[in-house]
Amino acid sequence: MKYTRICACITAVAALISLACCKPTEKNYRLAYELAQQKARENLDDAEYAMMLEEEQPPFVHAGDDSIRARTLPLMWQYSPQSLDSGRRADPLRYNLAVGMYTMLTNAKAHADNLVAKGWHSVVFRSGGKPSYYVVAMRSDSLDRVATEARRYIRENPNGIVGMREPVAIMPRR
Repeated sequence: MKYTRICACITAVAALISLACCKPTEKNYRLAYELAQQKARENLDDAEYAMMLEEEQPPFVHAGDDSIRARTLPLMWQYSPQSLDSGRRADPLRYNLAVGMYTMLTNAKAHADNLVAKGWHSVVFRSGGKPSYYVVAMRSDSLDRVATEARRYIRENPNGIVGMREPVAIMPRR
């Protein structure tokens, strides 16, 4: 009886430890995304693949002397890092610079936390029935400022865009 209880406790502790170690990470998500991209490309030549990717992108919008891809989506606040306004709700502004798109909220939260540590005012918004979680690096009422910050983001984080080819200005659908 005593032996059975000890074995059950050891098994439970081992299960908890193994679950804690299997937490999805941004690195694992990126590897899975790149593998999916390779599978999508298998039977296409370079020109066909480039055209397919371009068709999936939102159109460019001109902002002053610059331009940025932009799309309109229904957005709902999902997460603000604790170090940013004590984790209070952050509503989308007219233009929101999205630099990551995830299907798992935990991955989006981790990306937002990393951006805040680097000095960005990042939040996570959710869109759609089958949720997509957008990591927004900054919010502004000026499209020109968002386009400028998108260029700065690319310079500072050349591999920091996840789930999208480039930063996108998201305008909330009201």
